[in-house]
Amino acid sequence: MNKLTIVYIALTVCGTFSLVIFFLLVLGYRPLIPDGAVEPNWDAFQTLSTIFLSLVTLGLTWCIAKRQENLTKEQEKLSLIQEEQKKQAERERFQIEKSIAEKELKAKELELKISLYDKRYRVYECFNKYPFDRIEEFAIAGTNTAFVMPDGGRLNGAEATRMLIFGDRYINGRRQLLDELRMLEDKKNLTNAEQRKKNNLHNRILFENLDYWNSEIALIEQAEFCFDESEAQMLIAFIKVMFEYANPIGDQYDVKQFEELQMKLIKSIEDIKNNQLIDKLKDKLTLSYNEINT
Repeated sequence: MNKLTIVYIALTVCGTFSLVIFFLLVLGYRPLIPDGAVEPNWDAFQTLSTIFLSLVTLGLTWCIAKRQENLTKEQEKLSLIQEEQKKQAERERFQIEKSIAEKELKAKELELKISLYDKRYRVYECFNKYPFDRIEEFAIAGTNTAFVMPDGGRLNGAEATRMLIFGDRYINGRRQLLDELRMLEDKKNLTNAEQRKKNNLHNRILFENLDYWNSEIALIEQAEFCFDESEAQMLIAFIKVMFEYANPIGDQYDVKQFEELQMKLIKSIEDIKNNQLIDKLKDKLTLSYNEINT
């Protein structure tokens, strides 16, 4: 039983008792006077009424104030609970968003690490496919015979380098495909069969250009991610001059231009060897691998 209930009971008892006294006085009943009823005492009635109404008013005012106070406290308590729940929901939402952002960041970092490892590995494979010793040998050979084919054909340094980089399909196949594609592109009115052939040739050339074994641009893009800027430029210079040296330019060579390319290629190979770029690339490749697996 709380205090408010006790107050209600007390007020009810007081009110009932006051009403009984009120009616007894109004009727003039005096239980201790033997002659029975006498004239009502209106002054006492007025005084008692005033006291009764004051008590009832005071009690009701107190009850209303107390009830309003309790209601205010409940509302404040409810507001605090709602505010705390809101803050908790905000904290949980922030933690969820933070967790998602961290996972996305880790996934992006891992993706970049894998991409970097892939680029470095492709360049490393390039070095394995184009050994410096062989390229240096072909560069030194120049216009002299550098390689003898199984059928007895002889390749000079540039041709042997081209064979090493592009393989037979470039010399015997790719150049022919390019010529056919140019002829179809120059032709204005194509039949359906010619249009299909043109599209197929175009797609095949694009596919081969994406093959990093055969694409100078792709190798340069890979190289830019392998080293610091100065070392990357050193590697890019080697790739450019190697492809330029190996690029077919017809049966006749400009002797002066060819000699310049020859010397540039030899120097770029020496720079890479002197700066131990291959060993550095191996170290960076190992570093990338460890970063992915940590």
